[in-house]
Amino acid sequence: MNCINEKKNQTYFVIKSTEEFFEEWDNVELFLNALTNCYQNPREVLNRILSVNNKVFVSTDTHNNHIKGYLFYNDKANTEINIADKIYKCIYNGYALINEKYRQTGALQELLEYSVACLKELHEKNGYSLLFYAVTSNPIALRGYYRILKDVSPQISKELTDEDLQVWDFLKSQLFVSTATGSVPFVLKTGLPQRYAASMRRTIKTSLVGEIDYLNSLGVNEENGDRFLFYWLIED
Repeated sequence: MNCINEKKNQTYFVIKSTEEFFEEWDNVELFLNALTNCYQNPREVLNRILSVNNKVFVSTDTHNNHIKGYLFYNDKANTEINIADKIYKCIYNGYALINEKYRQTGALQELLEYSVACLKELHEKNGYSLLFYAVTSNPIALRGYYRILKDVSPQISKELTDEDLQVWDFLKSQLFVSTATGSVPFVLKTGLPQRYAASMRRTIKTSLVGEIDYLNSLGVNEENGDRFLFYWLIED
């Protein structure tokens, strides 16, 4: 795999540092326009994304050069965890956005598969297995990731495993967020409320009842800035 760019089927993938990608004003405008469809405060969301991520993967439709989606990661932190005598490098998947036209077309899956394989290739020379983790309060993202990833944890509506609790205890001390004393495992208190645009809020309320019920059962309140943390392992 060429971890600079690659064409697969009808999609062109590019990986760049966030700094390099957003040096081009056209890229800033396109991304802000996409965020405007989702949030009331797109500029604030962009600044937050740039503050915690160092790489962006972008997928483009080769038919019309329209951007399908973006995945952001932070893989620069030297954060490692020992699970069952194996060392895992922890990589933060800090944000995902699929443009509305390409939702429910497999765009998130192809971008996830490409980016994870690329990051695995970049880091396997150091002998690392990888632990990816992400946080969300968005039921759309929760449904997408849990449908695509085979071994995502914690498993919804099942008891936490010893591995889950170990990962939770470790990651909550590494994140740039606070956790309330006695809080439910995998639920984060960030103080950064989501301010969804009206159209996005309607979509969430009308089509994602199961995921909404699950987040509610954990006490995740997006308006208070709560997030749900999940992770998945990639072996070397």
